[in-house]
Amino acid sequence: MNILKQLWHLAVHMNGGVQVVLTMVLIALAFGCEILIKRIELAGKDAYNGKTKPAGSVSIWALWFVAGVLALIAIFIVAAVFAPLLGLA
Repeated sequence: MNILKQLWHLAVHMNGGVQVVLTMVLIALAFGCEILIKRIELAGKDAYNGKTKPAGSVSIWALWFVAGVLALIAIFIVAAVFAPLLGLA
């Protein structure tokens, strides 16, 4: 719990421009993961007559996890942007 408090403090007291740029980079990386997921799915379905190959499935799950974590961090940073306005800082 102490780590979350420290991360929240860091995110709230970060420069606003850095918060915005960091959020955009995280969202772009999450979308990049989604694009890779689609490419892996299409490559697996073409090679195996509509079925996804097992190695592709593991890669897809790993990319889903990474994209989800990146999206959650981006939401955390956006919440830190508006926290001072709501009195949560």
